[in-house]
Amino acid sequence: AAPRPGPPKYLAAAVQEREVSQGDPMRPGPPQWRPMTATDLPAVKALADLIHVAYPEDEAVFADRLARHPAGCFVLRGEGPPVGYVISHPWQFGQPPALNTHLDGPVLPPSTYYIHDLALLPAARKTGAAPAILLALAALPAHLTLLHLLLLPVPNPVPHAPPLALAAP
Repeated sequence: AAPRPGPPKYLAAAVQEREVSQGDPMRPGPPQWRPMTATDLPAVKALADLIHVAYPEDEAVFADRLARHPAGCFVLRGEGPPVGYVISHPWQFGQPPALNTHLDGPVLPPSTYYIHDLALLPAARKTGAAPAILLALAALPAHLTLLHLLLLPVPNPVPHAPPLALAAP
């Protein structure tokens, strides 16, 4: 099988720049994003099961999204297994794909950049990880000549955890 392409250079550079600016080499820094690979899928599924209890998805759905658009899939590495992930891909504006379904056929032409899921364990919240990956992903729609970036929120998925509030830069 041919190797999967990694993230575009401009996206990898944006994530790396954010990683460098947040870390002190003398002490452990905040969690850092890296491109997702197929070997991460069991950990992504385990995170999804913990974070999105009311919105289950099969591991094959994550594999489908990764295969379709690997440049939009990242895991947030911690000191051990990943502590978060993001899955995103081009799609049709106003027609988000249903949860736990495979994407059938190509979307021609895509009109929006859809963030399927951004999930963080509570310990990874308020570390700057969410804004860092959102800033990196925000560059993708323009690069792909898409007009929109879409993330549909779900109710707070982790009991007793405050929702993540994002502010415009």
